[in-house]
Amino acid sequence: MSVFKPAALAATLLLALGLPLAAGAKEESKIQVPLVDDSSPGNGMGDGKLQSTFTETQATFQVHAKGLVPGGSYEVRARDLEATDPLDGELIAAFTADSNGQVNLQIDLLQTGDEMSAPIDPRGKLISIYDVALGEDVFASWFYGDVVNDEPHSKVKEVTELDPVDALTQGSVSTRYDMKPNGKGAFGVQLQGVAPGTYDIHVDGNLIPIETLITNPAGNAKLSLRTDPGKGKGSGKVQGHNKKGMLSIDPRRKLVEVKQLGVVVFSGPMLAQIPDLNDCGMGAETVTPMLLDPAQLSGSGEVTTGVDESCDPIFGVAVSGLPAGDYSLLVDGVDVSVGTPLTVADDGLGGTAGELRFDANPDAAEPGELPLDFAVGSGSVVEVEQSGTLFLSVTLP
Repeated sequence: MSVFKPAALAATLLLALGLPLAAGAKEESKIQVPLVDDSSPGNGMGDGKLQSTFTETQATFQVHAKGLVPGGSYEVRARDLEATDPLDGELIAAFTADSNGQVNLQIDLLQTGDEMSAPIDPRGKLISIYDVALGEDVFASWFYGDVVNDEPHSKVKEVTELDPVDALTQGSVSTRYDMKPNGKGAFGVQLQGVAPGTYDIHVDGNLIPIETLITNPAGNAKLSLRTDPGKGKGSGKVQGHNKKGMLSIDPRRKLVEVKQLGVVVFSGPMLAQIPDLNDCGMGAETVTPMLLDPAQLSGSGEVTTGVDESCDPIFGVAVSGLPAGDYSLLVDGVDVSVGTPLTVADDGLGGTAGELRFDANPDAAEPGELPLDFAVGSGSVVEVEQSGTLFLSVTLP
């Protein structure tokens, strides 16, 4: 019987869509947070701890807790911010407390997924110990969530390498985030062997870079940001390839982009990519501009292809500036918008806009997401037309 391997699927999809594979750099994640004594993290009363060790060869998650009912039945669950019911979360493990009301679990996350689903990545989720008899959480804590949810004495080390947008791009870019038990954090970006020049570092899709680096002749540069950069350090000289400063953002799990002349050359989430655990991370998308037909006066569009964070293939088309109305979306001559046309309407900003988005496994949390049940990829012709009149088109690279 074959076993589903997210890593293999992700690689296959990326190749099929013409996207670059991960560079295979060192990926590492080590996190430790205390458990608190109810389902409202933040009171600082530790009753145990959660910790993980993720590398390219392992994904170990440990749970240590005390104060449980001896012999009681419990579950370790993970849920997102919007999930209020513990049972809405995902089951990581079930256990029985020992005679002292304690538990010490060491879970191999790579062995917890069934044949049709990937293992659970606990990072960014609320991890709770659910009391089966009471039907409620008794302990919980955010695990590598947002900085406002950090429990006292948490420790984090997250190292990952960004992917080049173009497979021919030279050099590499690595990122690292650390948090000490005293709450002080550090974020670093290191460029090695890239094409010499000026690069902007962007986080979480913000148009304003957090810093601009100018490499040395070898194509190397480094950015070091800390929540407490200290005083009187350094010679006072500004070096474009080695900059230090204040860390005023929370980069964890956010998209990090390195741009040159406004074009993204490296990108990826500030989250270590662990084989068979979260290979797709925050997903990998390619955006291709569409061309306006010469017979039309105005309008623009773009096609998005790739995979989402669950390794599912995605496809989307967004247009703007076209006359308001319903349009047909064609892929290789076939209308894929039958029943759900591409509707262009007033965007509230003095213009018009419309969008259709498809996913191999539509998410109920994403209203309007349509099933991707047709073939699309490199070489596909994507067209936007109305009553047989062509407005926008592109052949995917």
